Amino acid sequence: MIKSSILFSLVIGILLIAGCSDKPPMPTVSVEGESIQVVRASYCWSKGCIDTAGPPDILEGKVPYQVQMGEIITIKFENGPKPSNISVSRMLHSDQEWIIDELINDVLTIPNEEGIYYYDFHANWDSRGDSYYAFVIEVK
Repeated sequence: MIKSSILFSLVIGILLIAGCSDKPPMPTVSVEGESIQVVRASYCWSKGCIDTAGPPDILEGKVPYQVQMGEIITIKFENGPKPSNISVSRMLHSDQEWIIDELINDVLTIPNEEGIYYYDFHANWDSRGDSYYAFVIEVK
């Protein structure tokens, strides 16, 4: 009897940890160990889909995180399942044109041009769903 209750508790704990959440996990985005505020945008997950505005609209009112040219941004999913694929794009505020960026080993290099940049990235979990995320930086 004791063994079956321990096994039951263990199974329930694993299910909770494995991500029975109705929202995709939030990533940790950082520069030199300092966290950057990230906003979850549109997503489809276990209980359906939620549609939101895209960047820069969803980032309106957010203060851009100040960075130096050439620093690196790290994007990690530390809590919950790891995505099978992440694609990233950025837009210099004054250009209003999205450019595909390359994420290598969870790392992006900050552009070598001053300005405010909006980042939009899409994470995909093969059988679970997908989600868009956004953040804003100011390169000095």
